Amino acid sequence: MATNEKKGVTVKIDADLHAEVKRYIEAHEMTMGDFVALALENELHPSATRS
Repeated sequence: MATNEKKGVTVKIDADLHAEVKRYIEAHEMTMGDFVALALENELHPSATRS
C-alpha cells in the first residue's frame, strides 16, 4: 500500500504521551513519521499486522 507520495498529519496530543512516544521512537531508532504510519496501519488493518 505504500506509495512514494507523502502527506502530512498534524495533531496535538498530551505532553506526557508525546514524551512517551519520543522515548519509544528514540529507543527503536524510528522517526515520528515511521511511528505514526505503523500505529495507523496497526489500527486500520489489525489482522494484517498482528500474528
